Amino acid sequence: MISLHIQRIVRQARPSGARFLTAATILIAGIAAATPVAAFTSAHAALDLVWGPGAECDHEPMALLEDFLWSCDVAVPAAGRYYFQAWTGGLDDPKYGADPSIPDGVLLADDPAAIPYDFAAAGLHAFRILEAENRFEIIPAPGAMCATVIFADAPQNAPADLAVRVHAHDGGALVGGYVPVGTPDVIDIVNLWPGRSYDLTFSASGYADHIETRALPDATTLAFTVTLEPLVPNEAPTWGAVKSLYR
Repeated sequence: MISLHIQRIVRQARPSGARFLTAATILIAGIAAATPVAAFTSAHAALDLVWGPGAECDHEPMALLEDFLWSCDVAVPAAGRYYFQAWTGGLDDPKYGADPSIPDGVLLADDPAAIPYDFAAAGLHAFRILEAENRFEIIPAPGAMCATVIFADAPQNAPADLAVRVHAHDGGALVGGYVPVGTPDVIDIVNLWPGRSYDLTFSASGYADHIETRALPDATTLAFTVTLEPLVPNEAPTWGAVKSLYR
């Protein structure tokens, strides 16, 4: 069972956890020294979001968008439960974690429980700490695409492992992985920030991967069709064909 305390998870995950703590502490110290916050008011010089599905945690610097409002974008690779804390400094400094008395509440303490959150789908989200209100919010990106997949050889049933992986354009980070829900040849690609381009890789057993780039101009769902071509097995030359080369 996954612990609700990222700190405790990490301590139990040594030696890899020890490396994570060192890296996180160094990163946070660098952010505290390098991130100017004079334009807005906060009780903290910097916040760093530590999050993940368990012992393997990512850490992202948070930006102070306005007075007492910290935010950063996270790319959730797949649907499921993830855990969050916001660190004010190193391992021994206070952290924002879950307030068990309020569903969206946060508590600043030395070792608070991590905030659990269930994501229904992959994609991009903004994680925010509302410092003055002692609460958090998670805002999904409003853009979406809907891909209808056509199989060139028209099989009776679509392959069960049809999927698409989405990356930010031009070799960017993974946005998430998506599979059909309901209709077996239709994939809803949700939680995308409008005004960006994305590289999409469609795959299915027995078919060549199909890669294309799509721009998402606004929050209107972008619908399109892709065609997957069946893999052609390597054909070994017959003895008759070999003999014909020497005629």
